[in-house]
Amino acid sequence: MPAWPASLPQTVETRGYVRQFGNNAIRSEAEGAQKQRRRFTYVPDVAQVTMLMTEAQKVAFETFWKVDCGYGVSRITGFPHPDIPGAIRDARFFANEPPSIAPVEEAPANFYVSFKVEIYAT
Repeated sequence: MPAWPASLPQTVETRGYVRQFGNNAIRSEAEGAQKQRRRFTYVPDVAQVTMLMTEAQKVAFETFWKVDCGYGVSRITGFPHPDIPGAIRDARFFANEPPSIAPVEEAPANFYVSFKVEIYAT
């Protein structure tokens, strides 16, 4: 399991950050009241995150995502928790939703790198 590189940002930008609780319910149509139940014992939360990166960090991130994580399919350790400063968690990229990179208009040598991850409990 690859580890989040220390050379990459260890915090998440508040710009574009959204965390959603994991969907763990199943609802079935029944005569009368609808039935609901828990589907699994655990599901990870999902977060849309943006990180501010330099050119070198952007290149390192792209290599990490493509090579170390196999285009985002591997679970990773040591990912900085978006809500808890200094906390780290296991995470996994959404492989079917690849990261996006956009230059920072005010600082063309920097980039906003946005991606979606599943955040796992400790």
